Amino acid sequence: ALQGGIFDLDDERNPFRDYNMLYIPYCTADAHIGDNVNEGINHKGFVNSTAALAWAYEQFDELDHIFIAGSSAGAISAPFYAGFVAEQYPDAQIATLGDSSGGYHFPMTDTLENWGTLSLMQNELGVSDIPVENLNFEISTIVNGARYPNIIFTQFNVDEDKVEQQFVSMSSGLDTPLAEMLAANHADIRAEIDNFRTYTVNDTYHMILPTKRFYKESVNDVLFYEWVTDLTNGVDVEDIAP
Repeated sequence: ALQGGIFDLDDERNPFRDYNMLYIPYCTADAHIGDNVNEGINHKGFVNSTAALAWAYEQFDELDHIFIAGSSAGAISAPFYAGFVAEQYPDAQIATLGDSSGGYHFPMTDTLENWGTLSLMQNELGVSDIPVENLNFEISTIVNGARYPNIIFTQFNVDEDKVEQQFVSMSSGLDTPLAEMLAANHADIRAEIDNFRTYTVNDTYHMILPTKRFYKESVNDVLFYEWVTDLTNGVDVEDIAP
C-alpha cells in the first residue's frame, strides 16, 4: 500500500531510485530488536533482521554508499543495526534516518524485558555497565554514534504526531506533550555525540519516507527530500526545525 516516497522509483527526485534496496517488513511486535517468546508471541525481530542482513552480505561483497532507514517502529532499530552494517562494510559512506519515533523519553524496562531486548542491547551494544532502568531506545544512537563517528545519525519527527503521542501515552501513562519528549531526547543525544542531526516538523501526521509528503514537506524553505539527498551525498546537513 505504501509505494510512494522513497519507493517511487519513477520519480527523478528520489535519491534512492538507483539504489539496491533491502526491505524488512514489520511482523514481530518488537521494533525489530526482540529475541523472546512471551505469552505465545514470537518477538523475533532480531533474528529476522540479522537473517536479512546476512542475506544482503552474501549479495554484496563491497558497497560504497549505504543508507539505513526505518519508519515508525523501524526508526527505533535503524541506529541499532547501523553498527552491524558498519562492521561489515568499514569503507562505505553510511548515513541513518529514523522516521517518526524519536519521542520515547521514559524507561521502557518492562516492555524491553518482554521483548528480550534488554539483554540483547547489553550484549550487542556492549553496555552491560549501564543500569537496565536507564536503557531506552536512544542508547543505540548514543553508543553507535560514539563508536562510528563517520556515520551521520539523523531523525525526522513531527512534533505533534498523533500516532506516536498515543503510543507514548500507552507505554508510559504520561500526558507529557510529544514535543517536550522529543526535545529532551535530542538534548540527551547531542550531549553525547556530535554526529546527530534532526529535521522536525510542526504537524500531526505519522511517517514520511513511504509517502508523497517526502517530496512536499518543507521547513524554513528546506525541502525534506533535498535534505535527505544531501545526506546520501555525504553532506553534513544542518538541524531543521520550525
